[in-house]
Amino acid sequence: MAAGNENPGPETVDTPGAASAALSVAAVDSQDRLADFSSRGPDASQELKPDISAPGVDIVGAKAAHGDQGDPVSPGYVRMSSTSMATPHVSGAAAILA
Repeated sequence: MAAGNENPGPETVDTPGAASAALSVAAVDSQDRLADFSSRGPDASQELKPDISAPGVDIVGAKAAHGDQGDPVSPGYVRMSSTSMATPHVSGAAAILA
């Protein structure tokens, strides 16, 4: 689950990423620094979150057919930054391991 984009304040990881059983993903930049927008823990119950981080800054991906989010980089592709852009990296790695 994406940790959220609530900023660097403490206890900004919220549900569903704050759930004990959830693997919460933070975003890092190309220098492996935590993104300034990425939510941080601990969560409200003082559990350490996020659990892992992955690239989530200036990620280029396919544009939704009628989408308007992201900065266009070429026809059909946009650049975006968020923990939601970091989460697929972790999901893909987990699928390979499984």
